[in-house]
Amino acid sequence: MELKHLQLLSCDNLHAKCYMSEKACVITSMNMYDFSEHNNREMGILLEIPGDYLLMVEAASEIQSIVRHSESI
Repeated sequence: MELKHLQLLSCDNLHAKCYMSEKACVITSMNMYDFSEHNNREMGILLEIPGDYLLMVEAASEIQSIVRHSESI
């Protein structure tokens, strides 16, 4: 399956995952495969606009910093 506008990056020592759109953002430690779901204790947070607008702005700023220090894979 091909996902348009998907960018995969690698950043040393970063274990967080972030899935962001124009309306919502999920920040989590969980890998998106069955093993993590069934064998690990994982945690995450959902941010949504309009209620979490300021947190989304802060998350976007941190994401931009991480992206600048990452490599495409």
